[in-house]
Amino acid sequence: MGIDSVMQPYEARVAAWARLAALFDIKAYGGFVEEIGLADLPEAADRILAGSVKGRLIVRP
Repeated sequence: MGIDSVMQPYEARVAAWARLAALFDIKAYGGFVEEIGLADLPEAADRILAGSVKGRLIVRP
């Protein structure tokens, strides 16, 4: 699932994202986000292709 807000007017996008920010507790999603470095990308790519990554990977430059 996702949000396709590209075709919405700017004001509607800002209102939608502000509402989402108010409704969801970011701390509750900590288990679904993993921060990795650039050096970790090859191993992370293998895990993604193997289907073993759940959630999101954030790459630190």
